[in-house]
Amino acid sequence: MMAVDFDSLTNIIEQYGYLAVFLSMTLEGMCIPVPSELVLGFAGFMVYQNVFSFPGAILAGWLGSMTGSLFIYFLARQGGREFLYKFCRLIHLSPSYVDKMSD
Repeated sequence: MMAVDFDSLTNIIEQYGYLAVFLSMTLEGMCIPVPSELVLGFAGFMVYQNVFSFPGAILAGWLGSMTGSLFIYFLARQGGREFLYKFCRLIHLSPSYVDKMSD
């Protein structure tokens, strides 16, 4: 699995601002390995530099995290176990392993 490195993450946040914080936190909320500590830490640094506003950084991070979490929740709620079986093959897990982990 590919993790996001520090330099590319900070460059993206510098270039795209609040949208990058929102999207990074959305991915993190969806359990994709984006380090939220780096995203929010760098957003805090941008607040310190007066590039971001404090309420804007909090709102972008919170909305992104909630969006990602709710997306995954509703996807699992609607798709159920059948969707999970289809998805687990993409990440090389067997349905029996998924059953074992859910019991």
